[in-house]
Amino acid sequence: MIAKVADDDLLVVESGFFKEQFRVTPQKLKKLLKTLMKKEFPRSRKIRLYVLERFSEDEALNPKRKIL
Repeated sequence: MIAKVADDDLLVVESGFFKEQFRVTPQKLKKLLKTLMKKEFPRSRKIRLYVLERFSEDEALNPKRKIL
């Protein structure tokens, strides 16, 4: 999950095989996502992204998953 905290501050929550949180600038987001994708999805080339509504940091730890 990626949340915009401020103009130059993004919160990235990894909630899969590993559970971590990262705070990065928008310029460093691409490199972080490439690293996380290799860790979480080692054999996949495609991922699905979708937009969620507003949330608090407490909700970021237990996100509600969208049903497709």
